[in-house]
Amino acid sequence: MVIFVSIAILATWLTVPVYRAVAVVQINHETANILRIEDFEAAPRSWQGVEQFYQTQYEILQGRQLAEDVVERLEIWDHPELSGEIRQRSLLGELRALPYRLLAIFDRPQVSNVDRPALTEEQRRRFATRRAGAFLRSKIQVIPRPNSRLVNVMVSSFDPAFAAQLANAVVAEYIRSTMQRRHDAGQEAREFLQGQLDDMRIALERADQNLIDFAQENGVADLQERIEMSNAALRNLNTRLTEAEADLVQIGAFRGMIAEDRGADIRPVVNDEQIRALESQKAALATEYASLSQRFRDDYPAIVELQSQIAEIDSQIVQRQQDIISDVLAEYQNLEAEITALRDAVVEREESVLSLSQQSVQYNILRREFETNRELYDGLLQRLREIGVAAGAQENNIALIDSALRPGAPYLPNTYRNIMLGLALGLVVGFGIALILEFLDTTIRRVEDVERLVGRPALGLIPMVKLKEQKQKSGATQKLQDRAVSH
Repeated sequence: MVIFVSIAILATWLTVPVYRAVAVVQINHETANILRIEDFEAAPRSWQGVEQFYQTQYEILQGRQLAEDVVERLEIWDHPELSGEIRQRSLLGELRALPYRLLAIFDRPQVSNVDRPALTEEQRRRFATRRAGAFLRSKIQVIPRPNSRLVNVMVSSFDPAFAAQLANAVVAEYIRSTMQRRHDAGQEAREFLQGQLDDMRIALERADQNLIDFAQENGVADLQERIEMSNAALRNLNTRLTEAEADLVQIGAFRGMIAEDRGADIRPVVNDEQIRALESQKAALATEYASLSQRFRDDYPAIVELQSQIAEIDSQIVQRQQDIISDVLAEYQNLEAEITALRDAVVEREESVLSLSQQSVQYNILRREFETNRELYDGLLQRLREIGVAAGAQENNIALIDSALRPGAPYLPNTYRNIMLGLALGLVVGFGIALILEFLDTTIRRVEDVERLVGRPALGLIPMVKLKEQKQKSGATQKLQDRAVSH
């Protein structure tokens, strides 16, 4: 225990005081973005994606590029802490450095620099920046706060003011680099969209020219309107053809009845108003004739007059029937001629519509290509304008909550913790060594040890006695020693 406590005290005494400054930042995995930058950067969606996003941000905070950018911005590549001139002391390090310090006392031959190539100022500065960045990375520690989006960015240094300066510089550079990456993403998007827009403009002009050339060659500037008119005319012709064919069927039935000498029974004759009027007159005259014929003979002048009138009416009825039958037959012939003409017109119109449709296929292909290219061009142009307008209006998802302040006391060395650790290790190791020695000790000290070893009871004890006799005879000394052995 004394050894370990001494080591702890010595290690505490050798440790150079280290100060740690803490800056607090808030990191949001989502942001109100006018640029809709998620189209160009992978945005976390699931829980696993959010965890990967935050882990990525922690790695960026402790990354090489960020540390070197801080060194470049502050121009501290030659700072003693970052160039390796000032290092932390430790007991183990002191023991390792002891042989080198002893050797440094003696003169050593200088190494010739003849074969080494000379470095330019820029190369030396770059080398110093990388070395300083490596030292700075070892001083940065990122610890997220539980159940929040806040992150502690801690930077250690032997100088409290320098620790606060480094912590604030790391956070500022992290925010600036984040904004720069987002700006670069927007710039790349603009360049990409501009290239796509140029290609789309050429494609749009080519599609427009192809459409115009096709319309001029085929005379179809108003193709769609002509197709609609032809379709409407074709529908009208088909409608009229259907009606004419229905009328022809009906009149054909009348024609058949006429051929069978039943012309008086066809509907146009039966429903004719003039014939009905004549038949009414005939019926009245017949009634009067029947009344007179009962009182007078057939040569009676009134009866003769009535017979003459009835005969005249019958003649008119027959003539009217013949006229109607002639009209029906003429209508049948007219319908036949009309149907033939309508069928020819329908065939001609169908051929015209088919020809226009064939032209329309190619025309529509060219028109759809033109409209598609125009929509794509308009969309790209609108998106490019949005990016150009909103390039500087995006909101960062990183915010500085608390800037680092100069620490008032070092956090290393922790004297109390070191001494308690030395005490704990000393007690544990001390008890462990004692138990190991006790376990390895096979010395026989008591009678019970003998009985347990040989498995027999002890009958008695014979003590070991050492006798020393000194006899001086002729200047000589004789020592006698008797040993007793226990049985």
